[in-house]
Amino acid sequence: MAEKTLGEFLTSALSERRGSNLFLSRSGGAWRFLSVADVERRVRELAAGLLTYGVEPGGCIGLLSESRPEALIADLAIQLCGGMSVPIAPDVSSADLHRILSMTEARLVLLSGARQLDRILEIRPELPSLDLVLLFDRPEAETVIASTSVDTACSVGARRLVESPDLLEAAARAPNCAGGVRLIALALSRENLINATLALESVVELGPRDTVLCLLPVSRVAQRTFQYASLRRGAIIAFGGSIRDCLEVRPTVLVAERELFESLARDLLLQIRDRSWLGRETARWAVRKGRERAHADLALGRLPSSRPWPFRLADRFSLRGLRREATGGRLRLFVSLGLPLPEEVTGFLHACGFPVLEGYDLDEVSGLLAIQTPLAMKPGTVGRPVPGLEARIGAGGELQVRGPMVAGPSAGLRHDRWVATGRFARVDDGGRLIPAS
Repeated sequence: MAEKTLGEFLTSALSERRGSNLFLSRSGGAWRFLSVADVERRVRELAAGLLTYGVEPGGCIGLLSESRPEALIADLAIQLCGGMSVPIAPDVSSADLHRILSMTEARLVLLSGARQLDRILEIRPELPSLDLVLLFDRPEAETVIASTSVDTACSVGARRLVESPDLLEAAARAPNCAGGVRLIALALSRENLINATLALESVVELGPRDTVLCLLPVSRVAQRTFQYASLRRGAIIAFGGSIRDCLEVRPTVLVAERELFESLARDLLLQIRDRSWLGRETARWAVRKGRERAHADLALGRLPSSRPWPFRLADRFSLRGLRREATGGRLRLFVSLGLPLPEEVTGFLHACGFPVLEGYDLDEVSGLLAIQTPLAMKPGTVGRPVPGLEARIGAGGELQVRGPMVAGPSAGLRHDRWVATGRFARVDDGGRLIPAS
């Protein structure tokens, strides 16, 4: 790989996208775009600010936030200055928050706002290594720990870059500056995350016409690699908190846990039930035609995509409107992560014209472990392992993996070594994984 650091691997893609939009998020009650140029400038300034504040190559930096543009900008800045990002779920317990920051010895933490700052202040006396807190939202008052806003850090970084234009390039040449992600018991190296991102790009088609809404939490590594791949493939990355945001965002790709899709199927059935008699009977007829189309395509092992004339009629008079009311009408792909969906759920979603790919992710493999592909579909499974990753079933049915995206307690794990995941699964005759519940 030509890029030396994870930060360079990711931000090099931005230079090829100048002039286009990159992020879409709610601000001041309205949905607004953030351009590539603005994101790139912000990332470089924050990275320079972090270096000015004393972040060292390989040093851990906590990231305690909801999914929002500032969180991804912060992660990219951490990678660009050679640090290790420590993602933390915003609803983590105080005990776990203390344990994460203590074990990673994070000297700096980026927070979403005052509520998270209060939680940090409660455990601050037990965190001797913590020196500074940066808030995405400006702090309202002085605290017992040094704190400032990310805006201020960016201003500091901008001045530093004027004085030292080659600051970030020089930092990239320093030892131990490759970047990565640190979890409590795992170190995800630059190589792990780059290979995981490239593997994802090879199995999930993303491109400049896509708007990708990923509803996974910040602390889940798969959220990060989906955003990395979206950034590199030219897609717009949308930030939202629920499927209701689809009506305004109108994404083309939605990534979420399986429970969201089960909930969506229930809501769609309720929508059909609450229609007038004619609308209800039309929708039920349309779903039957959709099931016939889906059943025929799935029997051939492919994602339902054919358009026989009965389905075209059903789509025109009912299904298209149903999809528009539920998700904005532009969705071309659902990615459901976790255990396989019940077949009645996937069957119903396919019948409504929602293409669903089911996959399985683990932090230990830096994100996506396995996923169905449009030409290798089998309901009840989560597909085959992604390219570059091998999986086998060990003693007692435990899932074991090996490959360049497999993380370990340190960055030096050998890729030819089988690693036990603590999860249980079986493999069908076609090599597709079926995780145990």
